[in-house]
Amino acid sequence: MSTAKIENFKKHTPSFKGIVLALIAGVGILATVLYGIIPGCVQVACWFELLFVNTFGFSYNSGLYAYILLLIGFLSWAIYESYVNKSYLRMAVSFVLSISFVGIPFFGNHIILGILLVVGMGAFFFYKKQLVTARWINTALLMITVLLIGYSSYSVIVIRSMAKPTMDQNSPDNVFALQSYFNRDQYGDHPLLYGPFYSAPYKLKEEGGKCSIDIIKGDAMYAKKPKISPNDKDKYVVAGTKSEAVMDDRFNMFFPRMYSTDPDHIKAYKLCGQISGETIYFDYCGQQQSGIRPTFGENLRFFFNY
Repeated sequence: MSTAKIENFKKHTPSFKGIVLALIAGVGILATVLYGIIPGCVQVACWFELLFVNTFGFSYNSGLYAYILLLIGFLSWAIYESYVNKSYLRMAVSFVLSISFVGIPFFGNHIILGILLVVGMGAFFFYKKQLVTARWINTALLMITVLLIGYSSYSVIVIRSMAKPTMDQNSPDNVFALQSYFNRDQYGDHPLLYGPFYSAPYKLKEEGGKCSIDIIKGDAMYAKKPKISPNDKDKYVVAGTKSEAVMDDRFNMFFPRMYSTDPDHIKAYKLCGQISGETIYFDYCGQQQSGIRPTFGENLRFFFNY
């Protein structure tokens, strides 16, 4: 974000519009890095690893090595084409392939959306040739490459884990475990922009005359298959799925700061937020119950007081 603002101040006369646009550009770049490049390249590496090990029958990490070599090759090709600027078609194709392999379009593991974004990129290059310059593409590719060079320092985590040290949290010795490590799965998810309050009850569903918590099943989690004998082939198996309990929608709010169900945290919420809230009634397996939903004003009061 700071880079975008500095660039704006260096080349343009400071204005309110310029500052707002620089802030938007900075947030866009930050979001691309956090939700596109960092998780995206690991996600694409996981697809390659699954293909090479489970489908082709190669050993563990072979798909990861193949992905790294292809990524380096496509980025090098794209940087060269944008530098010499001799063929617009080769430059566009190499750029789209590089961005796809980096994984930027596949944020959130949405394959269909990623494919649509890749097609949209291709259409933009085809119909908006006048807006695409070799210098712009070269700068973008160099930025991504330098970022990935810095990001590659995380390979030390995998190398260390493969050495089987005494302390090895989550054992990230393969790309799937590394993805879980990067996503901080062991710490759980917390609502950032929209989500439930601490007092939200679970959303229930009735099946066969019994009530149960409504669960959303997410992506499959892969792990190495235990070997019965040394001759068994390397293979990944589904060790589980990322599941999330659904909360009552009426307790959701924009920018929730009071979401923890820890009793000590709830005491702090009530003290700093001076919560009186509003009473919401809900059905809990045939029983009428109620809960206190803090107001948005109380939510902000806790945020600023804390």
